[in-house]
Amino acid sequence: MKFKTILTIIFMVYTILLVYYSTIAPWRLVEKTAAVMGGSLFAFDPGMSFRHMIAYSLEGLLASAALSPTDAIFVAIPLGMFDESIQAFVPWRTFDLHDLLANVTGSALGVGLYLLLRKRWEI
Repeated sequence: MKFKTILTIIFMVYTILLVYYSTIAPWRLVEKTAAVMGGSLFAFDPGMSFRHMIAYSLEGLLASAALSPTDAIFVAIPLGMFDESIQAFVPWRTFDLHDLLANVTGSALGVGLYLLLRKRWEI
């Protein structure tokens, strides 16, 4: 199997898991995850936004490696915006502008990181 194919599969699986766990996961799983991470579900938690940024940085990095940096911008950033926005309509989730901004920033950072690594290691 080619390396690019493996990266594409990893990207697709990660994207599915990211959307599932951050948007439509059952309430008991959301509570359990919040408890394990030590965060509060309904109070502003700067650490939670940071975790969003890390998760979407990986999304941007994987999207860049699997597709291209240009395509990654048009996939990862809208996905981060959609993912947070849809939470306004899921009863056990809440929309948070800080998280939306963290998703967008993280996606852009992931694409930028890929560009730096590609240039450095000639990927």
